Amino acid sequence: MRQPFIFTGIFTKEQFDWIAIEIIRLASAEPEREVLVSITDQLSSRWIYNNRYKEALALLEMVNKLIPSHYKIQFQLARCQQVLGIEAEKVEKVTNWRS
Repeated sequence: MRQPFIFTGIFTKEQFDWIAIEIIRLASAEPEREVLVSITDQLSSRWIYNNRYKEALALLEMVNKLIPSHYKIQFQLARCQQVLGIEAEKVEKVTNWRS
């Protein structure tokens, strides 16, 4: 199994965002979806931490269409939706699943 890409600490925040978005664009065409999931998970987590919920939500919804039901994407999506007050029943399902 491949190790996930970890770019933090090498680039500035702006460079990281740009590179990650470009890699997501390229990886969405590849059959190897773990690269796409790993980078999307890292970038969305960082955006959520920095209160960039709408940007993270848009990214996660795009990737969720390509890879439906991946647990990492679903978890980050639920975090965004919970803060933004979207689809509370899905958030409850994820919260109940984790406990």
